[in-house]
Amino acid sequence: MNRSLPLLAALAAMLAACAHGTPPLRQARLQVAATREGTSPWVEAQVAGQPVRLLVDTGATQSLLPASFATANRLKRRASAAEPMLIDANGRRVKLGVAANVPVTLDGTGQPFELDFLLNPSLATGEGVLAPQELLRRGWAMTLDLEGGLLRFDPEAEALARLAERGPPVRMD
Repeated sequence: MNRSLPLLAALAAMLAACAHGTPPLRQARLQVAATREGTSPWVEAQVAGQPVRLLVDTGATQSLLPASFATANRLKRRASAAEPMLIDANGRRVKLGVAANVPVTLDGTGQPFELDFLLNPSLATGEGVLAPQELLRRGWAMTLDLEGGLLRFDPEAEALARLAERGPPVRMD
């Protein structure tokens, strides 16, 4: 694997956070699928006690689950007068429900935490989306280590020191 790809992913995935305290986990196993379209990082999880695969999407604003998964597993939906809306790939406006305080355990952690999920009726794959920045806290950094197969949450100084050890930043020419 090209040495610059994991470093680029790590640099691109370093995020700032607004919340306080320690993230609910320090690291989780990451599976990386390389296709013609690009690289997709995934984590295997237990969501409400059921196995589900979550795409780690650093661009997502909130985590998503298929509405069918929520229905099948009797997740409690938060009542809201103004449910979030989504315009899907076909241009349809879709109301998204919200499942609040859903227990989640990521593969390799054994540490359960709670997360709110938007419920998307258009997701028919049975897979969800994890917005990992929802797990960050002020002073912490997230790193996608594609080569090592880890999603890491570290104090910012530790993450920057680890990246400095790997060599100079990646240049895109």
